[in-house]
Amino acid sequence: MKPFILRKFYKNILSWNELNTLLNLRPFLSSNRFHIINPPKNGYRWPNQSWLTDVNTFPASLIKNIIKKHTCFIIDCSRVNKKINDMCKGIEKITDMPTDAHIYFTLNKSSKSFDKHNDNSHNFILQVEGKTNFVVWDNERIVIDDVLNEGDLIFIPKLMYHQAKSKTKRMSISFAFSDENKIDKQDRNWVNI
Repeated sequence: MKPFILRKFYKNILSWNELNTLLNLRPFLSSNRFHIINPPKNGYRWPNQSWLTDVNTFPASLIKNIIKKHTCFIIDCSRVNKKINDMCKGIEKITDMPTDAHIYFTLNKSSKSFDKHNDNSHNFILQVEGKTNFVVWDNERIVIDDVLNEGDLIFIPKLMYHQAKSKTKRMSISFAFSDENKIDKQDRNWVNI
């Protein structure tokens, strides 16, 4: 498989207001789901907060400071809204592989993202807001070096090295899917009341 870019593929899949809501819901702030790229060496610690089932949930005051400085991402987001759930459902139908969604965002274009790396899953990365420069390598040769704008999508096959650099405040969603996952696909039914 080869990497590629689709321009103006999908707009309005997630808004900053929807992300604000997620950042105020404790399950999304669990240290198992909320991740910081290049956190301090000693990480973050906080006292236990009352009434929490999951004491490993970042407090809101700490999140406010973290998101000002760092690029962050939230995993296990394939059901945060119907549009994202439907996108995952479509990918699963086409590939027959379980799919998840990870939301990446930064408010500070100079915050660091991952260095050159590869993943064990295929990824469709949808640029939701802002601009991001993506570089993709095939062995040591650069095969893509381009800026994604709102609505653009890039496909990066598993194990292919890549790097993303924010050019502005940005939000993107990585739809990761893999044939190596020995798990069933999620129930993609959507509950309406």
